[in-house]
Amino acid sequence: MAFEFVRPRVAGRWSHPQAAPQGQAVQPSPPAREGHGVKEDVDMAKTFLCNAFSLSMLNPLPPQGRTVKVRPVSLEEVKSLLREGYESAVGHPATAEVLTTLLGLPVEARRVSITLGPGDRILVFQLAVRLAEGQVLSREEVLALYEGGQASFCLVEVDR
Repeated sequence: MAFEFVRPRVAGRWSHPQAAPQGQAVQPSPPAREGHGVKEDVDMAKTFLCNAFSLSMLNPLPPQGRTVKVRPVSLEEVKSLLREGYESAVGHPATAEVLTTLLGLPVEARRVSITLGPGDRILVFQLAVRLAEGQVLSREEVLALYEGGQASFCLVEVDR
């Protein structure tokens, strides 16, 4: 597996009503990938908004011969990328509330497992601190970490 820094590609689809530019049609998210009842189609790349990234999200694991590209992104770039459509996999309600505020888009708290396929990408809101076991942050604590430079966004892309 290789890691490298690159510019993201543009998918040009909107699956969330408030993510679509004014006057643009909203298209439904593509169906699930192979293994979930639908044959994989490389044009069905998805964008996820998450609060963590794990190698266990890659399929197959270990990801032999695959390239995972990671780079930091600004808040404005995150907003722009999410306009193309996204699926929330933010597992903590306080983090989802902070992201809703920062992004100006509704971010649903959904503690779900995701599997990344070719062309998929994740916008990760990552804390730069390790929390104590079982510690749950409030909305105010998450926002204070972001404002204090202890949380930021990264774009993770999986090659085709």
